[in-house]
Amino acid sequence: ERLRTKVAARTGEEQPAVVYIHPLDIDAREPRMKLKFFNRFMYYYGLKGAKEKFIRLVKGFEWGGFGELSIIRSPR
Repeated sequence: ERLRTKVAARTGEEQPAVVYIHPLDIDAREPRMKLKFFNRFMYYYGLKGAKEKFIRLVKGFEWGGFGELSIIRSPR
């Protein structure tokens, strides 16, 4: 829900937005990096619930490819 609020605040209710999610951000099985405590906490906190959050994200928006965005379509 926070993502929906942020996208709407930035773009307007029905405007497209680009969202990038790195696979490391949603896969708790990825090998852990050796980080200092604070960085490790910030990076990995909440990772266990990331799959469910990602599923809600996918179901909560309409998705399309870059070619569907009128701002990047080339004139024909």
